[in-house]
Amino acid sequence: MPRLLIVRHAIAQDRDEAYAQHRSDADRPLTDKGRRRMQQVAAGIHCEAGQLEQILSSPLLRAHQTAEILSRQYPETPLTITDSLSPGQSLPSLVEELAATSHGGAVAIVGHEPDLSSLIALLVFRNEQAAIQLKKGGAALLDFPHRIAIGNGVLLWLLTPGQLRKLGSNNR
Repeated sequence: MPRLLIVRHAIAQDRDEAYAQHRSDADRPLTDKGRRRMQQVAAGIHCEAGQLEQILSSPLLRAHQTAEILSRQYPETPLTITDSLSPGQSLPSLVEELAATSHGGAVAIVGHEPDLSSLIALLVFRNEQAAIQLKKGGAALLDFPHRIAIGNGVLLWLLTPGQLRKLGSNNR
């Protein structure tokens, strides 16, 4: 039964600060606090999500850095950067890519808001407008009866970063 783990990137450098340093939005890195917290979040995700067959990440630096932290919990799991997780991309196209990527196990994606919340809503309710919001470093796990497809998802859990950090620290 395919599963999809959806993770929002961790706390990143402020937009104004990045602008003052002549960095583009795509090049905003995680803050030290974001990295520390994401390490704890990743431990919680590992406890709750189980094994992953693939990790896909947006090419934006903050998402890629978040995915790298997550991948340390899954050293045998390949990490792939995909433009389809860049902000503003077609969600139906992303769903098709995810369906093709999944081989019956769990796939993780790391990306951005509001796209990730819209993706959850599309996969569960067939409507991108449902009132769902992932906090930075938050995650959701969806289950699918046969394949990843629009409207076929069952939301198993949606956890805040604080909840995931607590789960990670309780299982050390």
